[in-house]
Amino acid sequence: MDAGTSSEQLLLLGQILFIAGLVMGLVKVARDAGLPTRYAPAAAVFLGIAISLPIALVLNGPSALALVAGLLTGIATGLQASGYWSAGQTTLKG
Repeated sequence: MDAGTSSEQLLLLGQILFIAGLVMGLVKVARDAGLPTRYAPAAAVFLGIAISLPIALVLNGPSALALVAGLLTGIATGLQASGYWSAGQTTLKG
């Protein structure tokens, strides 16, 4: 990490990586239990939001900014866990 990286940024990165791994595991369990594969990305985004939103609200207090941060973190985490984040990044880069 460069010298400009703050502890808050590192905490957020760790949170995203932890939640992504948790979401991947939960979606795998759901798929093994019978969830059709085509619903796995939607389940990953839903779980990402369901896990990230309460964490953001607890850490930052109930505010509009915490709500938006929790939603965006949850969506990004769910997309990352389902593989669509990297696919979208690859597509945008060309």
